[in-house]
Amino acid sequence: QYTSTPGQSVCFNCTVGRFQSFEGMSSCDNCTEGKFQNVVGQDTCNNCSKGQYTSIPGQSVCFNCTEGRFQSFGGKTACDNCTAGHFQAGAGASICDLCDIG
Repeated sequence: QYTSTPGQSVCFNCTVGRFQSFEGMSSCDNCTEGKFQNVVGQDTCNNCSKGQYTSIPGQSVCFNCTEGRFQSFGGKTACDNCTAGHFQAGAGASICDLCDIG
């Protein structure tokens, strides 16, 4: 929570996409790239899951990797392209599949 002006009778919850992990603060911080917070009044942000990313601070959601891309780790700011000989037909993937024989 925070209060940004003197003489307040209440403190305010941090909004989604923001957090405050210390007492007595006058503002909340944005979640960093690769992290999100979708609940108000929190003291930390969550890592984006495998197959997702966010490259913008202060997000309340993460975005799925698009077709042809993947992310094997959580908390990342971008997805990687599937390499030659591999593909990914779905969104939100954490791996790419091998091309079949033939």
